[in-house]
Amino acid sequence: QFSGYAMVVYLAGLRAIPTEHYEAAKVDGASALKMYWRVIIPQLKGATISAAVVLMVFGMKAFDFLYSLVGGYRPPNGADILATKMVREAYANLNWAYGSAIAIVLFGMALSVIGPYLVYEYRRNNL
Repeated sequence: QFSGYAMVVYLAGLRAIPTEHYEAAKVDGASALKMYWRVIIPQLKGATISAAVVLMVFGMKAFDFLYSLVGGYRPPNGADILATKMVREAYANLNWAYGSAIAIVLFGMALSVIGPYLVYEYRRNNL
């Protein structure tokens, strides 16, 4: 669903690699495979990390897509995610404590994905 976003991030990462790096690898006699592993992949580290974090966050907040697609609290088997289970338990079943517990777990999952990235960027003085 968000593969276009990842493609744009990787395209921007590929465009940001200086041509001097490719030329230096060619002068050193690197094959295309060596250039890929030694030049391109290391240069795409930042793009990979940022795309992974954003796509994980989008994956965690897929409630609105699923809710509008199936139209209610009861998605078919295999389409249930934590967010729909949280809403179903809290509002449809009136089990507020269980719904709140699911919300805390969902928050913890999001924080465990975003937290290390924010610490990494803060240490690099990008925030």
